[in-house]
Amino acid sequence: MIASSSYQINFEGKLTNVKAVTLLNSEKTLSISYIKVDDFEHVHESFTGKVVEGQVFKGFKVKSGEVLPTFIKEYNGELEMEPKLSDLPINPNYSPDKTIKDQALDWIDGTFCLENEDAGKTYRHCGPGCGDYGSLGGGTPINNLDNCCRAHDRCWHIFGEGDKCCDKELADCIDPYQNQDYWTWLQINTYFEPRGWLC
Repeated sequence: MIASSSYQINFEGKLTNVKAVTLLNSEKTLSISYIKVDDFEHVHESFTGKVVEGQVFKGFKVKSGEVLPTFIKEYNGELEMEPKLSDLPINPNYSPDKTIKDQALDWIDGTFCLENEDAGKTYRHCGPGCGDYGSLGGGTPINNLDNCCRAHDRCWHIFGEGDKCCDKELADCIDPYQNQDYWTWLQINTYFEPRGWLC
């Protein structure tokens, strides 16, 4: 089980509280995730799952009480990957319920590429200003998550930056690769999936 609670700046520049829980059975054939993004005006919740049946890998989400398929593909050991959980930075000035916007560390205004510290690599397409159309990164993606970010950049290039349907496609694209780099997946998911619901 992985559980986390953190603060993040959302697409409107508002501070949000993000809570996430992911469960994986011991056989590594079923993964369930619950994510809650609260911007203190609205609450966005998502419940997703992944299941392995033989050599078939399927994803689903629950929306408005209905179970909907999200992907079906050949299983390539995606759930075998153990999410690597890096130590989070310790902020000696942190005090519960007194967190201010400036203390939110992720998706701040600026230009940067996300880092996969466990693999010692910097993403080439994930992050604001990162990718073929940005001032940083670009080139061959480092993994499947980076590939999804590249497709998202291209979608925004065609349909306009901020296109919510592109954001929905990004959230759907990264879903099978949650264990590839859990923290990067979580940052992308919690930022773009709530926007994608507006598509």
